[in-house]
Amino acid sequence: MSVTLRRSVPLNIPANGVHSENDTVDFILTHEGESLELGSIRLEGELQIRNNNERLTKDANNDKDIVIDRWIGAHCIVENIQTETNSGLIENVSHYPRYVKMRAVGEKSMPDLGDASNACELRCQSRYLLKQAIAGVVPQNQPPKADSDDDKIVRDPDFSFKPDIALNSRRGDLPYRRTGDVRISVILNTNAGVTYGLDSSSTLTKFGVKDLRLTYRTKPDDGSAPPSVELHSKIGINQSLQSNLANVQAQVPAVCRSVSCSFQRQSQLNNSAFNNYTTEQLPQLESLQFLYNDSTNKGVSYLIRDNVDAVDRYIDSFEDTGSNNMSRNNQSNNEGYGIGLNFDDDIDLTRQKLNIQIKTGDGTIGSGIQASDPLVMYMYFHSVISV
Repeated sequence: MSVTLRRSVPLNIPANGVHSENDTVDFILTHEGESLELGSIRLEGELQIRNNNERLTKDANNDKDIVIDRWIGAHCIVENIQTETNSGLIENVSHYPRYVKMRAVGEKSMPDLGDASNACELRCQSRYLLKQAIAGVVPQNQPPKADSDDDKIVRDPDFSFKPDIALNSRRGDLPYRRTGDVRISVILNTNAGVTYGLDSSSTLTKFGVKDLRLTYRTKPDDGSAPPSVELHSKIGINQSLQSNLANVQAQVPAVCRSVSCSFQRQSQLNNSAFNNYTTEQLPQLESLQFLYNDSTNKGVSYLIRDNVDAVDRYIDSFEDTGSNNMSRNNQSNNEGYGIGLNFDDDIDLTRQKLNIQIKTGDGTIGSGIQASDPLVMYMYFHSVISV
């Protein structure tokens, strides 16, 4: 069967051809009479990073400490990504780079970042290699007398990454007759959400994306597709934790199978000196409890008393997300951490709230989470949608 590689360009392209922070970029996937090959969607373009309006290869920026998160790579340009068809919304993912980071540090080892599938996404094994990658490519053929870095021609690095969205969560075919046109809307990140480092500045260090496009594959619709296709989707929300006894209540418009959570110091958010996607460990975890009603409306209470059990349950929470290669070794080696729970059931969170009670500290004054140093808790609820 023949396969067609298709390309969708943004509906809205700036006059200079470069998209920048907070831009909303809409793509339409139209392929009447054919089927979308699930798992084939990629976002591609050229990443521009400038400091004080100059390239990072310039002499003035050569030694500057300006990087992106090496586990996230080019995914960092996206803050929010939404997918909808003629039938309605499939998925709306907020805080997208953090979810990518949570998956990556649990599923990948450091050597994995050196393979071609990760390199094309601008993921790198070391900070040094990362700085080289995002600074740009210097072609071998240079004009005469291009001796200094300031005189050389530099090409911005190109990227191609597979966004972690519902339409990429499984393999198979999705006929156009079932969805009509598919709209994928991307809200680009802030400058502070893309770059960080000792020399990064939210006002002077800026990113842009040139020649942004979405590619995907289609096949002729031969009528053999199943009556419906189940896709793995997620919903992200966040909440601030300001005491050593926190009671988090969350309600989302979905029937969910699990929840996965990570943490960030609130003081470091939108601060260009710090990585916005660290996965902080809960300080002095004493107990963690999940409370909800199951599908028979029976109350369920799940109690966790240490970080070992907490991380094991967190890894289990990704089990029904389409692909789960997480391991405790990767989590530990890559400074990953999170909490979560696989409900082992479909829990309707449109009609009830999930309660998460977090107790930290050893009982002494100043231990555990404090109002003077709050944490932001990011929660990603996993569900399955039939299309």
